Parts: sequence; C-alpha cells; structure tokens
Amino acid sequence: MFTEVREEQEDDGAWPPGLSEAAAGADAASTLRTASQSVAAGASPSVIQPEPRGALAHPEPPPSNARANGWSRAASGGAIAGVAAGGLGGLILAAAPNSSAPLAIAPVLAVIGGGCGALGGAGVGAGVGLAEPLARSQRVLTLTIAAALGGGLVGLTVQWLTRWALSALVGLDVVVGGGPEGVIIGASAGLGFATATRRMPDGSLKPRGTRLHAALLSALCCGVAGLGLAFTGRPLASGTIHAIAVAADGSRATLAPLAQLIGEPDFGRVSAGILAFGEAAIFGAGLTLGLLRRQSPSDAHSTSI
Repeated sequence: MFTEVREEQEDDGAWPPGLSEAAAGADAASTLRTASQSVAAGASPSVIQPEPRGALAHPEPPPSNARANGWSRAASGGAIAGVAAGGLGGLILAAAPNSSAPLAIAPVLAVIGGGCGALGGAGVGAGVGLAEPLARSQRVLTLTIAAALGGGLVGLTVQWLTRWALSALVGLDVVVGGGPEGVIIGASAGLGFATATRRMPDGSLKPRGTRLHAALLSALCCGVAGLGLAFTGRPLASGTIHAIAVAADGSRATLAPLAQLIGEPDFGRVSAGILAFGEAAIFGAGLTLGLLRRQSPSDAHSTSI
C-alpha cells in the first residue's frame, strides 16, 4: 500500500505537506550534524559575521596617535601667524612716510615670517607632543622644558644656516639670533600652552575656558619673553631683518621708518621691543590655536595609517 502511494507521489513530483516538512527537518538535522562534526574535527566553518550597527568605516585613532601629528598642527599655526605678522609689517613699512621700501616688501616679509613661524612651531610642537604622554603631576614644568628644547634646537640650526648662507652668498657677517631666542620663546610658548590647557582622562587636550583664552595666555607669555629678549639686545625675526638690511648696501628693507613712526630717530630698543612683543605674541597665539585645532576625519584617518 505504501509502495503504491510512494510511486504515485514520485510520478506526481511532489510530496504531501506533512511528508515535505519532515523531509525538510531531516535535511536541516543532517546539515547541523555535518557542521558539528567539522568543528569537532578542527575545521573552521565559514560564517559571515555581520558588521556591528553604527560601525565606522574609518575608526578614530587612539589619543596617542592623534597627538603624533601635533608638530604639524603647531607648524601650520606658526606659519599662519608668521605670514600675518610679516605681511602686516611689510604693508606698514611700505606705507611709512619716510620709507623707500616698495609694496613688494609685504609678500617678501610674509614668506620670511611664515618660514620662521613654521620652523619654530614645528620645533616647539614636537617637544610638546613628545612630552605630553610622559607628563603626569609636573605637566607644566615638563612641557615647558620640552618646548624650550625643541625651540632651541630649531633656532640654533636656523641661526648657523643663516650665518653660513649670508657669508657664502653675499659676503655678510651679521650677528643672527636663533639658539637662545628659540629656548626662551619655546619655553614661554610651552608654559602658556600647558597653563592654558588640561589633559582629559581619555588623553585629549582641552583648553581651560575657550580656545581664544588659551591663545591669549600663550600670546602674553611669548610677548613678554620677546620684549625681554629685545631689551637685552637679542633680536627676533624683525631685528634680524633690520640688521641684514643695514649691513647690505642698497637695501630698502631697513625698519628705521617704523621706528620713526613710534618716535625714535632710528631703530632702537623701544621700536625693537614693540616689534618683538608683537611678533612673539602672534606666534604664541597661532601655535596654541594650531595645537588645539580639531582633527578632521581625513586627518584622523591619515594619522592612524
């Protein structure tokens, strides 16, 4: 009887509903037994794991990696500050009543200022970035010393390269600042940055207040340091440019017209101090704003590679 039913179903090409469900269940049980035997034998079944909900295509790097490019953000902030200070100073110099400097002096000084700011920012930022993960209870002191070392190293390198270039190319022997000035300005920038920021439990840095307040505090520290250096006869970028212009025959980049605007007959300590305060303060503000700049997703992804 069952044989006849089976033959009829085979001829029809379909099973009754009850028998169809039983056959499907038997196939599923057989599949599970096969998978279990494969796992017991040491084989790894190919199971596709679903992506977690909300998973990012490019996950954020850990805080230590995010700080690794702090020197580049500091360099960009210092460069922007240097371009602004140099360009503004060049425009004022060209517009001064007794000045013979052409308007083209503005972009030239902007490029010089941007280069000095970028190099100084890179040195100070590298020192801060290396010391930040190591700083614990003495964070302010550690960052101040590290920033001083970074600024001094860059300043000393630029000082000797500039002296060698002037001597070899145009035969000028000019006293150029660099090493001691880099130490003082770097220490002041590190002190201002460390005082104006705090380290969060996740390793990120947050300003004490707003980013503008942090930039102003760093600007004040660097400005006072620049003023002190100028009064002791150690020029910054503006004083060095004036010294080179005076030593070179036919140069129209002397800063004496700026001194006359202030009330001095020639470029003296008062005008040098005012210019040094301004350029150092702008550098400190740009450096701090660069270090506190939020990373874009593309920056974070490139840092994690």
